[in-house]
Amino acid sequence: MKLSEPLSIALSILVLFVAIAIPGAGAATNNQAIASSQSTARYQSVSNSRAAIERSQYEMQSQHLTQMVPLAGVPQYTGQMVFVRGTNFPNAKCGSSLTLELKACETAEQVKDWYATVLQQSGWKLDSVMSNEHTVAAWQGNRHIQVITRKMVKDRIQCDVVIRYKDAK
Repeated sequence: MKLSEPLSIALSILVLFVAIAIPGAGAATNNQAIASSQSTARYQSVSNSRAAIERSQYEMQSQHLTQMVPLAGVPQYTGQMVFVRGTNFPNAKCGSSLTLELKACETAEQVKDWYATVLQQSGWKLDSVMSNEHTVAAWQGNRHIQVITRKMVKDRIQCDVVIRYKDAK
């Protein structure tokens, strides 16, 4: 059977459109798949970011301390020291963490030397890298302590003391 010339031309054009449309249709489908994949990735990224923010907020929740708290494995200071304020981070990622601010009637050097001596006697290892003329740092197992002293003469107060303590159980 022989087709007429106009019908043959129409059929050729139709075949040409189908051949062009198929790759284009595949590209459109691929573009939709890529867009969908990117949208899913963005959603997961936002979701992960929200979870990280919530986790970070939980870890950084703090409690204001109104009095001195005992520090596991650390002898209580035997000189005259006054508690000023403190902050506890009980949910910190690497374990609970405390910061205590105090004032002492002894000199900064006396306070620092007292802590260096009693920490060593209590089995703590002094950290020479983190220690200096104003700071004694030590660790014992998963516990870390840093005692920072600063000279300050006001009335009977001779120095400021900051104790940072972490128990990374």
